[in-house]
Amino acid sequence: MRHNLRWIVLVATVVAACGGGTTPTAGPGGATAGPGGGGTTPAPVATQGGGGGGGGAVSKVCDLITAGEIESIMSVTGVTGQETALVSESGACLYLTGDGGIAVALSYTGGAAGASSVWEVWKTQADAVAIDGTGGEAVFLPSAETTFLFKNGKLVGIQAGAGNAGADQRKAWETEMAKKIAGRL
Repeated sequence: MRHNLRWIVLVATVVAACGGGTTPTAGPGGATAGPGGGGTTPAPVATQGGGGGGGGAVSKVCDLITAGEIESIMSVTGVTGQETALVSESGACLYLTGDGGIAVALSYTGGAAGASSVWEVWKTQADAVAIDGTGGEAVFLPSAETTFLFKNGKLVGIQAGAGNAGADQRKAWETEMAKKIAGRL
């Protein structure tokens, strides 16, 4: 599991380096978590832009997918989200299960922070597997056990991490999550 989380940190670091921003960190008041995390009812956080060039701004990464949606997709319970504040259009959300395990880690990068450049790097990796039907462009990287979704100049890294699930199971979960997230970008 720690190996997987290193990829999220790597994504945030690459994004910060490419976009000139800073890597978001949690500090006093910088991270929030509450009993419902991302909530249990879907609420769009961005408006769909025309022509694929720009949707609305994302204000909270944890709003990209709800705790209830994660529970349904992964068959886990008690999911809550811990938000890292957006810094230079980059941020993250870590979803924990009721027993403290990691359900999902999301990383988010907006357009001004270099999402397009980072997307080009991920989608051209030798092991990248294209995922169709998500509502955006998406690839799964087996070596990172992570799905990257690109839509409207925004990049989301999705890493599902329930126990010893294999790459095929993670890809299936992440694909379903990508479909929900794409509708909110």
